[in-house]
Amino acid sequence: MLVDGICTDCRLGESAIDMPKNATLRICKACGAVDFEGLWVKASESEETFFENLLIKRIKVPENTELEGVRIVEKENTSAKVSVTVSMAGQPFTQIFPIHLETKRTICQECSMHRREQYVAVIQLRDIPANVEKMMRMASKFKTYILKFEELRTGVDIYFTSKEAGKHLASEFRRRFKLKTTLSSEAYSWDKQRNRPKYKLTMLMRARE
Repeated sequence: MLVDGICTDCRLGESAIDMPKNATLRICKACGAVDFEGLWVKASESEETFFENLLIKRIKVPENTELEGVRIVEKENTSAKVSVTVSMAGQPFTQIFPIHLETKRTICQECSMHRREQYVAVIQLRDIPANVEKMMRMASKFKTYILKFEELRTGVDIYFTSKEAGKHLASEFRRRFKLKTTLSSEAYSWDKQRNRPKYKLTMLMRARE
């Protein structure tokens, strides 16, 4: 098959696939979450699957070709071989590359916050004693992200290591129990990567008058 007057074998040989020499995957040794491009992901996929998805984003293929697939075909300790398939003019080509794959065991942000008892969001339930027991049962499904419950004379505070989880539970409380919510935030640290403050979110929830 010819592409611009040159057979596909010769055309592919003119510009090689740009394959990284190594790749590193960070896995939380406490909860098993995987750091995938800066986002900690809790999933059931294997380490090999995460490595393959990582390489798909890093491999550069020649012009006029499309990346069809990446697969780890051999792995022993940190030494591995990866099969890369590209297509040109509808014809597939596969090459095998050696690569160094390293897995680092560390602690993810959420587990670190649990260990340091650091929270980023809190729901403050006030003056709604009749529904507190039901609310605690609803909150149990977010236990992975809940740092602690604090019982007070006027209600209960629920501390979270995830703003998203806190917002989700607050939304469910508001919808089911018709609560009024007052939001406030307080800077507690500085995000060097984004060059802006980090904020703790407080969600004060009361019964509507």
